[in-house]
Amino acid sequence: MFLFGRFTIALFVLMAFSWRELRMNWWSHLPYSTLLGIIIFIGFIFQVWGLQRTSSSNAGFITGVSVVLVALLDVLLNRRVPTAMALAGFVSTLSGLVVLSLGQGYIASVGNLLVLGCAVAFGLHIFWTDRYSKRFNVKVLTTEQIGVVVLISLAGAILDEEFRFAPSDYALFGIMYGGILATAVAYFLQTWSQKHVDATYSAVVLAAEPVFAAVFAVSLMFESLTVQMMAGGILVTIGMILSSIHRREV
Repeated sequence: MFLFGRFTIALFVLMAFSWRELRMNWWSHLPYSTLLGIIIFIGFIFQVWGLQRTSSSNAGFITGVSVVLVALLDVLLNRRVPTAMALAGFVSTLSGLVVLSLGQGYIASVGNLLVLGCAVAFGLHIFWTDRYSKRFNVKVLTTEQIGVVVLISLAGAILDEEFRFAPSDYALFGIMYGGILATAVAYFLQTWSQKHVDATYSAVVLAAEPVFAAVFAVSLMFESLTVQMMAGGILVTIGMILSSIHRREV
């Protein structure tokens, strides 16, 4: 239900600025937008489920693994030979995930594993957005994929009998912020920027996301800044940067 509300707001915002382009190109873009929309939904549903079971700072660092996955996808799908830098980035990221997941007698918590599934989906989304954004209209591509998420979220809310909403200032702020800034604005800017630059640079910039997540988690949500969080976060961030450097060299 949260995803339905968030992406519905984003859809209305995007449609207000892309109506003319949608009327002319909606059918030709639909197969590609649908694929991107399904990937986004998978990523966000795993992220929401994971956030219910782990800290937002941990979730931020693990979600950042998507940067490493972009490099791995480049190696696998484009048949490139991985360099020492790429392998070092993978090992560092994997080590960081192990450090973040350790605790309370579990090698890997359910919440962290769910967020890792989110990272896989986001990595796929960055990779395919890089390909499609250079071939299609950015407004149409962004708006349609958000619309796909709305439809899937609505179906899921109805099937799970969660189609209800108890309004509160906290909930409304979360949905409005998530819908307008974190979805409509963020995904339009991501799609537009990947039309003009290589996925390499997008991955480098997105490497800053887990750092911001940790800062906001500590400053706004008063989460504890532990040695385990710092050590795991540093390893993940180093791995992301190393993977991005590998892509830039390629």
